[in-house]
Amino acid sequence: KKHKNPCVFWRRRLVVLSEDADKRNVPLWTKLTSSAGQPTPSGFACHPSNGGELTLPLLRQQVISANRVPAGFTLIELLLVVAILSAVTLAASGLMVEDRARARFDDTRNRLLVLRRAALGAQMPVYGGGEIRLSGFVADNGRLPENLRELLETPSGHFDQKGVVPALSGTIDDACRQIDTGSSTGTSLGEAARLLKGHRGNYLAGVAHDGALRDGWGNVGQGDDAINFGWDVSAAAGAITITSLGADNTAGCASASGGVCATGMEAEADQTMTLTSADGFVSLDAWQVTIKNAGEADIDASEYGAGVSHFGQLGLTLLVFENTHAGAQWRQFRSTDNSCATSDPGKLAPGERCVIGFAARVECSDASQHIPAVVPQGRHVLVLTAAHDLPPSGRQIVTQVDFYPGAIQPNSVLEIR
Repeated sequence: KKHKNPCVFWRRRLVVLSEDADKRNVPLWTKLTSSAGQPTPSGFACHPSNGGELTLPLLRQQVISANRVPAGFTLIELLLVVAILSAVTLAASGLMVEDRARARFDDTRNRLLVLRRAALGAQMPVYGGGEIRLSGFVADNGRLPENLRELLETPSGHFDQKGVVPALSGTIDDACRQIDTGSSTGTSLGEAARLLKGHRGNYLAGVAHDGALRDGWGNVGQGDDAINFGWDVSAAAGAITITSLGADNTAGCASASGGVCATGMEAEADQTMTLTSADGFVSLDAWQVTIKNAGEADIDASEYGAGVSHFGQLGLTLLVFENTHAGAQWRQFRSTDNSCATSDPGKLAPGERCVIGFAARVECSDASQHIPAVVPQGRHVLVLTAAHDLPPSGRQIVTQVDFYPGAIQPNSVLEIR
């Protein structure tokens, strides 16, 4: 086929041949040969007047260049790639370390909550048999633990949990004197006063590992590890402070300024929890108890004690169980105010009431020993007394009272029949 401009044809044909050779990985030199199998003329020239005669200058050089193996990366390019990969690896490693520290920090916080629950019981009411149960070390033993080992096993000399009835000597003579429980010479208050009290063993609900509950960092203590499992514990009157020493097992941050962790190191910081009387205890201040005649006849005040002539002489004593190294004892909290104003001072008519109140502190025979009237959460025994003497057998008025932390004092009524 004749072309108006053979030179244009050859240029286009060369492009097509070059692309086709690249696709099939065939040298261009092989494609550009004459019909006789000989290379086309080495001089490149396009002569339209001669029907588009074509010569190819430098064709061998071009073909060799076209089939040469492509060059690799330069040293600078390789160094740049290595630098980028190193930066990515370093960033990923930093994130992994930070995530590990945060996981340990969160684990430590959860373990502090486990310790709190062991000491104070469940944060929400636990129902059993249709009633709200008070649980935890404080409710069972009447005090805060002195160390963490006490949450795992019964300390030496302590009272194991079982039903117990206070046995009193007949006179509650000093509000600050503790009364031994189970005395064979005392007067038992009967089954109405029986409480389930004492140490019940493991309060950590199986979360301890190898006989210990350590923080999320697995720290080991220097001197008291056997009783506090690597935590820093400080127990004082009415309070206990539990601290995890963080990633470095040292108070404060190793990389800190003034004890404050540097930015980005907060997850390695110490964590502290303090339990005080404000957590698992309730004040008796201004607590009032009503005495009511629930019978159909008048009740004579003289029935409740020798020398008692009117109901204004009656009082109340709250007995609180406490488990110590000296054994089980009962603490006494006596009422301080009796506002009985009956129509007949010596009698309590049917439906008539008296109100007896408690103060903010307990008065002791030794004024220097006065103590706050604060009782632990849990169930306690409330006893009617006359001038601090127990009523005679058969006229004893006893009831059980539940105190809940963070709640108002119980609305208590003692009914006499």
